[in-house]
Amino acid sequence: MNSTNPIYRPKPVLYVALVILSILWLFPVFFIAVTAFRTLPDIMTRGLFTLPERIAWENFSEAWNIGNMGTYVYNSLFACILSAPGATFVSLLCAFALSRMGFKYGKIVYFILVCAMMVPPFTVIIPQVMVLNSFNLLNTRTGLLLSYISGGVPFCTFLMYGYLRSIPREIDESALIDGCSDIRRFATIITPLAVPIIATTLILNFLSDWNDYLFALVILRTEPIRTIPLGLINFSDRFGIQYHLLAMGVLIATIPVTIVYLALQKYFIAGLTAGAVKG
Repeated sequence: MNSTNPIYRPKPVLYVALVILSILWLFPVFFIAVTAFRTLPDIMTRGLFTLPERIAWENFSEAWNIGNMGTYVYNSLFACILSAPGATFVSLLCAFALSRMGFKYGKIVYFILVCAMMVPPFTVIIPQVMVLNSFNLLNTRTGLLLSYISGGVPFCTFLMYGYLRSIPREIDESALIDGCSDIRRFATIITPLAVPIIATTLILNFLSDWNDYLFALVILRTEPIRTIPLGLINFSDRFGIQYHLLAMGVLIATIPVTIVYLALQKYFIAGLTAGAVKG
């Protein structure tokens, strides 16, 4: 390898750039973690950007109980644990039908899904609220679940369609020769091969639904069923700006999504890359 070739740069430059980017990415996380274990008098007297005089472990119980974080975490987990697999399953069924069964109007349906993926989410809020209200699902967990599932299907179908198109068609032909039905082919052959893209869509749906504020704000009207993004606002509205409790609430909110990502990360890159470039 010619070291004078301008295409190749010295590795130390790359390492320095990666270290700088890592510091910039990790600083907000470090700042939130430090603020979460400080007392409010410490923050008000010494400023935000200082280390704590002592670690205030009581902030966790105060945020959990006084800030009602336990209820908000439960509501968010309830919504995401059902909506993420639900949207993933529906998307997998759609992608299987569009990519492996070859029905007559498959390309038209796929084109409609791609167009739906390009629609800004806030433009469908009013029609969605009207539909949910007509079925008495407004201000219910069921209405929020249906909103999350329907919102996640277009993009996830797009990813899964590309991934399933990359699976050799000879597998389907061999299964059909052996008398395998479409349902069995989907359950025992295609689904195991699609585990990377399934994990990818699970992560994307879980993150999107967990962080959602707009749809939860519009659909959920009463406090007992509100999710974490809505609950964090209470630390500013109800108690004033309680920086330490707000930071602790944000820290608590990051734990479930971190666990989900770490559990499925080995499939994430492969699934996302294959779904994005194949087909």
